[in-house]
Amino acid sequence: MHIKSPSLYLQVVLRIIIATVILTFSLGLLVPIYSDEIAIHLAKSRFFFENGLLINLFPQCNNYLTAQIPFTWYPAAIFYGVVYGIPYSGFGGLGLRLIGVVLGLCWLFILWVWVGKLVQGTVARIVVRTLVISFNGLGVLPFVLILARSEQVLLLCLALYCMFSLFWRMGDSESIRVKVLKIFLFILLTSVFYYTHPKAIFFFPLVIVSAFLIFQKGKFYINFLIAILIGLATYQGLQQAKNIASDCREAPLVAHALANNTLDLHQFFENRTEFFQHASDNLRSSLWQVLDKVPFRNSYQSGWLPPSKNQQIGVGIQFFGDLIQKSLFLFCIGLIGVFIVQLIQQALSRRIRPKALLASAIVFGLLVHGTIYNMSTWHFYTPGLIVPIFILFFLLLLPDNIEPNAKWVFASYGLAAYWMALALVSMGILLYLTLPRLIEIADDDKYLISDQPLSVPIFLGERRREELLSLARRCDIDPIHTERLVVDGVAYLELKNQREPINVLYVSDYGFGMDVSRNLGAYLARMNSDGVLSRCDYLPEMMRKNAITSGGMCCISRRTWSK
Repeated sequence: MHIKSPSLYLQVVLRIIIATVILTFSLGLLVPIYSDEIAIHLAKSRFFFENGLLINLFPQCNNYLTAQIPFTWYPAAIFYGVVYGIPYSGFGGLGLRLIGVVLGLCWLFILWVWVGKLVQGTVARIVVRTLVISFNGLGVLPFVLILARSEQVLLLCLALYCMFSLFWRMGDSESIRVKVLKIFLFILLTSVFYYTHPKAIFFFPLVIVSAFLIFQKGKFYINFLIAILIGLATYQGLQQAKNIASDCREAPLVAHALANNTLDLHQFFENRTEFFQHASDNLRSSLWQVLDKVPFRNSYQSGWLPPSKNQQIGVGIQFFGDLIQKSLFLFCIGLIGVFIVQLIQQALSRRIRPKALLASAIVFGLLVHGTIYNMSTWHFYTPGLIVPIFILFFLLLLPDNIEPNAKWVFASYGLAAYWMALALVSMGILLYLTLPRLIEIADDDKYLISDQPLSVPIFLGERRREELLSLARRCDIDPIHTERLVVDGVAYLELKNQREPINVLYVSDYGFGMDVSRNLGAYLARMNSDGVLSRCDYLPEMMRKNAITSGGMCCISRRTWSK
């Protein structure tokens, strides 16, 4: 049966949807910098600022602020120093947000290329491309996916592992240069993956499967080198996770707070019934809890996005948000069901395909991720990793070569239209609810953002910058050369030449400083800090009494605790 191609008009509509997703991602440039983005940059991207050392976000845990970089992480540390460090040193907060938007668009580009390799025919290809890209336009996802957080880099690494495994394997006829390039890129990719976040270890089977598929035709010494690399990188990732969980003897309250984020593995040896019940509860609730962060809200967790200027969203928008959540939930569950059927069929035929191996590794990572983390720790940024992983999962379940005239392709156009319409309306609602306030924040030229206590304005004017530098000088803080200055997001983004900065949210009782905040001055004296430059409400009340203030910002001279 000959199936008529959709009209040119429909193709134009599909391209408009894709353009709308790209536009919405680009408008994420207006989203204020969230505090975690500052912390991650401070901890991961200061290779060239700190002479090749890592900054410890929790110095109170073990009384050291810097640490040596394990050799398996050196490629990643240099990568972070270039990709994140250079934009920060040149443009501050704008540079950090810009790189987040660029990497978010890189994710869309990977999806575009991947679909292009799967689908034959111009019309079918644009339909599937639009469908896959539309998933990223649901709810608040467009603004989550541009955040310069660890989830963004982890996602890109997972996508590249899959792409390289399917479309860029090492061949016998390739030149030495091409083989060396593939080895170098795999080493860099693996270093970046494990360096980015401890949760990368959940997906170590994907790294192994990817290495097997890429280098299965490689020489023995190449495979041996890659195996050693994966082993060392995985071991270092495990050590990092262990250190975060247990290496905080000097700060028991922080250690307890961090331990509450994950399943207590010691419970396995003490009460296995309770352990497995807890693990089961985590896994069963994880997907729904994560997707609960996707819809629009009257106010957002931690104030990462501003509330609507209309104060309360209507019943219709609330219903639409619930529809997005339920649709995504059914989509994810359906994918798992299709995967199980495909895997059984391939197992019975004794021919497990590469896509099935990659999909199995992803399912393993999702299961461990959902089990390890407690229900109370799912945050607004988690969908920025989990939903896109399911998009990768969806692509892995598609046939290798999709013929445009296949009956099932034609039948799926209706389902695709549903998701595209959902995304198009969703992006319109998102911009309607947030864009006016985001533009207002960009024009405010203030250090503080009302209703967003953990966010930092991107577009500070020159007058504000000069006021901040003047405030610093009043407290004997040299804006050009300062060491171990306690800073908030504003000060960190504006004082770019500082050495070994201390994030105020990790030593103040506003955040993780519950062990040292009562005697914070004495603690900072022991750390040989040059002082404090931070918004006032982040500081303990006793410290605010000794501060010089300006526009909601406080500075405190080191002489205050040197007396």
